[in-house]
Amino acid sequence: MHFLRRQVLKMNPAILLGSLTGAMPSTPSLIMVTSVATSAVPALGYAGTYTFANVLLTFAGALLIKLF
Repeated sequence: MHFLRRQVLKMNPAILLGSLTGAMPSTPSLIMVTSVATSAVPALGYAGTYTFANVLLTFAGALLIKLF
């Protein structure tokens, strides 16, 4: 995974960590990552994945209720 991220996608590690915290979605994790990075760059990756994760969780919950 590290090779794919660094060599193929050429992603910034701070943006990748921000997107991982947004996918969970975990705001306390974003605060920790931004404090360690001493930058607001991880928030760039957080914003898009946080929105997508919340929408996906909403639809997945409704789908599971309908199935069972």
